[in-house]
Amino acid sequence: CPKNPKHVILSRYEDRDDLTGFEWRYWNRLVRSELVAFEKGSESVDSVAFSPDGKRLASDGGSPNTPGSDQVKIWDTESGIVLLDLKGTSDWIWSVDYSSDGNWVAASGGSPTFLVWNAHSGEAFHTFSGHAGTVWSVAFSPDSTRIVSGGQDQTVRVWNVHTGQQVLTIPAHSKRVRSACFSPDGKHIASGSDAETVCLWDSVTGEKVGELNGHRGGARTVCFNNNGKTLLVGCGDSTVKVWDTASGEEKMTLRGHTGPVWCVRCSPDGRRIASVSQDSTSKLWDEVLLKVVFS
Repeated sequence: CPKNPKHVILSRYEDRDDLTGFEWRYWNRLVRSELVAFEKGSESVDSVAFSPDGKRLASDGGSPNTPGSDQVKIWDTESGIVLLDLKGTSDWIWSVDYSSDGNWVAASGGSPTFLVWNAHSGEAFHTFSGHAGTVWSVAFSPDSTRIVSGGQDQTVRVWNVHTGQQVLTIPAHSKRVRSACFSPDGKHIASGSDAETVCLWDSVTGEKVGELNGHRGGARTVCFNNNGKTLLVGCGDSTVKVWDTASGEEKMTLRGHTGPVWCVRCSPDGRRIASVSQDSTSKLWDEVLLKVVFS
């Protein structure tokens, strides 16, 4: 998802039983006019990530049943041209992330391993092994030195980017971990699971520092806002929950989607929330007015 405040990705998410008819576009959030369309035929896209300068965009390769779905593509955001095909995986891709220094791209999917590539050359840098089952989520730390992953094995794991060594294992949830991310200061990790819970962890010790409950249908995606004071959670019951991380209190629940919410992000100024759902819609919410301002 975008690190550039002027842009947002809106994608049509198809039913997981029929990953066809995919289309996704790159929009200017300020003027709401389309800049460039990235066309990949009939493939589905489950994850995208901007480079920190906004000039490149990484995306997964498509649906599990599509040839080439084990590739990550890096696009030029001005022209829509594919710059690099990142190869080396042997299964479909579910999660993609760009490091904040712009040097690395990570991707995970239907394998117990995940890869990191050099974002400039496209060369595979390291394969990270340790999970037992699908790795549903990968995300870099703010300083680009660590990666957090969440897996089918119900664990959250932290890795050293440069050595590939696992530095922390957290037996986090009673069901699979759908999403995990670092707080903006790198001190904490949020993880969401099919157990309908979101947990907050010390990113160094692995100690649990908070637990948020009530995410019906599972916590499918988690994201901190830029100051770390708010946590967004996309849920399987089609809602987005907004939490105060200091008090652990639910600030609001956003309703408007009709399917599970697979991605949520907050604008840098904290005034807008973007959400993408399996109902094939993307919505931009005004956090203050609690209403959809763009859909």
